[in-house]
Amino acid sequence: MSPQPWALQPVNPDSEPCAEGAVRAALDCERNLAEFFNANDLPLGIRIGIHAGPVILGDFGGGDRIAFTLIGETVNSAARYEQAKTCVAGNPLGPIRVSSAVFGLIEDREVRASFEASAREFTAKHDCPFNAFVSSPKEVL
Repeated sequence: MSPQPWALQPVNPDSEPCAEGAVRAALDCERNLAEFFNANDLPLGIRIGIHAGPVILGDFGGGDRIAFTLIGETVNSAARYEQAKTCVAGNPLGPIRVSSAVFGLIEDREVRASFEASAREFTAKHDCPFNAFVSSPKEVL
């Protein structure tokens, strides 16, 4: 299983700066990784899922094992965005997948232009439908 880093911004998830900042960070991450992998002649495979909503945050466990983590439906949905490989039409999804809830909060035209104009549908566990705005992969030459 690959590592699953989480980014947490403890602010109102309905605020534009939070959503737009998270998406900008993902775009920067993808660009920087593509440059590094290109410079080192390595193949690049990256998937980033971004969703917003309420989470439960804290130390969970007991005894010898305590883990500081996030849980909840929002976290599970973000994981589904990251894990999806293709849309229902069978086409591969781009490296960054943003939920409609997050995409609707992005005002910057340049940031929005980094994504396809229409959301793509994919299904996750138990055939649950999701809609994602997806980025185009950065070319690794």
